[in-house]
Amino acid sequence: MLALIIRNLLMNAIKFTRKGGNIWITAAIAGDRCNIMVKDDGIGIPETIQPGIFRMESGSRRGTESEKGTGLGLMLCQEFAEKMGGTLNFTSQADKGTVFSLTLPAAQMPVASIKKIAE
Repeated sequence: MLALIIRNLLMNAIKFTRKGGNIWITAAIAGDRCNIMVKDDGIGIPETIQPGIFRMESGSRRGTESEKGTGLGLMLCQEFAEKMGGTLNFTSQADKGTVFSLTLPAAQMPVASIKKIAE
């Protein structure tokens, strides 16, 4: 489920960012939560469709190179995030880009595993 969410958010960032634009993926742990952000400086999400972006109400729109979509991706991403005990939110501005923020419970790793990874 996590791989599907990240893949969909990244594909959307690519789809709605003009050639030469930028996309950033960051992750951070704060306490018992992990936050993964996918940010772009693309065309943004129009304010008129933002309220329904996680439902089929907003439908699908073409990307910067006329790429097609189904409009199901973000709806599935939000559903999967909730099933994993997390949330999916976004902020967007026309012609300035979009930031999707996925917050999930952080996994607990035994100290022995952390030491092994560090070696």
